[in-house]
Amino acid sequence: MPTNNEIVERAELSRQTVRKHIKDYSVHPIFIEQQEKLKFITEKVLTKVFQFAVKGDIRACRLYLECMGKIGGQSNISNTQNNYIQINGLTISQEQIQQLPNEKQKTIRDIIEGRERIIKVIGPSEKMKV
Repeated sequence: MPTNNEIVERAELSRQTVRKHIKDYSVHPIFIEQQEKLKFITEKVLTKVFQFAVKGDIRACRLYLECMGKIGGQSNISNTQNNYIQINGLTISQEQIQQLPNEKQKTIRDIIEGRERIIKVIGPSEKMKV
């Protein structure tokens, strides 16, 4: 996709005109439909590339990692990460957890990682041998 400046130069239009047309097109039903199809196809293609990578195809592995943004710079595919805990309808954000005392933060980490369950089964006074 060319940049706005490239479009301005090639089409000999003003920046405002180019921005207006891009904005109008971005909400056009045909564009939205194409984007939805692209998202659907992207998942299918990445799944297939991943399958080839797992079977030992080095080129597929490299392509998959590049698409996922693990190597070769940033990916065009966005992964959204939501940092919160939700239990029985109660949502606790990462910011709220960071405001807790360190001891409480450790307890939460232990619960999430399953350590709390082990401590309760064994008993807090018994030492675990690792």
